[in-house]
Amino acid sequence: MNPLSIILLLSLTLVLAVSEAVLIPPKVQVLIYNDLAPNTDLIVHCKSKDDDLGIRHISYGNDFEFHFRASFLRRTLFHCTFQWNGITQRFDIYRQVRDQFVCNHCVWKIGTDEANMNPLSIILLLSLTLVLAVTEAVLIPPKVQVLIYNDLAPNTDLIVHCKSKDDDLGIRHISYGNDFEFHFRASFLRRTLFHCTFQWNGITQRFDIYRQVRDQFVCNHCVWKIGADEANMNPLSIILLLSLTLVLAVSEAVLIPPKVQVLIYNDLAPNTDLIVHCKSKDDDLGIRHISYGNDFEFHFRASFLRRTLFHCTFQWNGITQRFDIYRQVRDQFVSISGSLFPSKTQVLIYNDLTPGTDLIVHCKSRDDDLGLRHVAYGNDFEFHFRPSVWGNTLFHCSMTFHGTSHRFDIYVQKRDEFICDQCVWKVRPQGPCLIARRRICYSWGPPEA
Repeated sequence: MNPLSIILLLSLTLVLAVSEAVLIPPKVQVLIYNDLAPNTDLIVHCKSKDDDLGIRHISYGNDFEFHFRASFLRRTLFHCTFQWNGITQRFDIYRQVRDQFVCNHCVWKIGTDEANMNPLSIILLLSLTLVLAVTEAVLIPPKVQVLIYNDLAPNTDLIVHCKSKDDDLGIRHISYGNDFEFHFRASFLRRTLFHCTFQWNGITQRFDIYRQVRDQFVCNHCVWKIGADEANMNPLSIILLLSLTLVLAVSEAVLIPPKVQVLIYNDLAPNTDLIVHCKSKDDDLGIRHISYGNDFEFHFRASFLRRTLFHCTFQWNGITQRFDIYRQVRDQFVSISGSLFPSKTQVLIYNDLTPGTDLIVHCKSRDDDLGLRHVAYGNDFEFHFRPSVWGNTLFHCSMTFHGTSHRFDIYVQKRDEFICDQCVWKVRPQGPCLIARRRICYSWGPPEA
C-alpha cells in the first residue's frame, strides 16, 4: 500500500459515486392493487427474464408489491398474467423503455367495467391508469399559494382587493406584520391571472400578483412582501419593490447553493482506526479518530462564487495522505447521499413467544459477533449498522427457546434493503415475522444440531 494507491482509491470512490448517481437507474417499486369488485380475487403471476415472483392471490382491496433496480442498458421487463372470474390476461407491468421516466413508484390499479367485462377492457384500463398518472404529473400545473405580507410601516394598514377572471376574493384589511393568502390551481393553458388593488395612506396601486406566464416556473408558494421607502413613498417605488421581492426570491432559489453534508466512513480493515483532520480556509474541524465501521460527518453551505474547499489529512498504520474531500468546482453537482453510502439500518428482535419464555439470541455477520443476548418475554434486543455499498451485508442469528435452536438470516441486504431501515422482528413459536409496511412471516427451518 503505497501513497499513490491511496490517492487513486480516494479518487476512485468519488468517480464511483458520480457513476452511480448519473448512470445507474434508481430503485423501482411496482404495486398491483385489486380494484375489480367486492369478493373478486385476482391471481397474479409476474416474471422477468431472470426472476419468477411466484403466483400471488390478491383479495379485493389488497395489493402485491415488488422491488428491483432497473438495468443500466434499459432492458428490464416484467410481465404478469392476471386471472379472475375465468378470464386470463397478460400485460407488461414494467417495461423500462416505456416507464423509466414515468415512475419509480409505479402503482397499478386493476379494475374493470362490470357491465362490459371483456379481456381488452382490462388492458386498456391498465394502460389508461398510467397515462393519467403521466398526464397529471407532466401537464397539470401544481397548486399555487400566494401570500401577501404587510411590511409597510408600524400602524399602517394595507387594504387589498384581488380578482381573477372567475373569482373575486373580496376586500381584505391587513394590519402591519400580518398577511393574507389564497390558493388555486393554475390553468393548463397558462392563462391564469390574479390582479390586486392596494390602498394605504391615501395611495392606490394595482399590480398583477400572479401572472402564470411570468410566475409558473418561479414559485408555487409565492410570498409578496409589501413595503415602501418611507422617505420617498411614490407610487412607482411600490411597484418596483413588489417586482424586486420576486426577483430576489428567484435569485436565492437559483443562485444560492444548497447545504452540503460530507460523510467520511472508515472501511479500511477490522480493528484499523482512521485519524482524520479536515480544514477549509476559514474552519478547522479538529482531529477525529474514526474506528472501523464508523463515520464522521460535517455540514456547511457552499460559496455562491463556487470557491469552497475542504481538505483532509488521513492517517492509519503509519501512512499519511492528504485529499481534497470537497472541492466545489468538482463536487457541486455531484451527490452521493443515499447512493454510495446506504443509510444506517436498525434491527430490533422482540420476544413474542409465550409469557415466561426467554429467548437466547446470538447474531453474527462476517465481521461482527454481537454476543449472546438473553431476551425476556416482552423485551427486545436491537443493533445498528451501515449496510455495504456492494449489497452483500448479511447478519444471521441463532435463536434458542424451549431447548431448541433455530438459525435465521435476520438481515439479508438484497432481501431487506427495499423493505425497511428500521427492521422490527417479532419472534414467535411458529417463526419470525418482519413488521414493516406489511407483515412478512417465515417458518422455522430444521432445528440446529
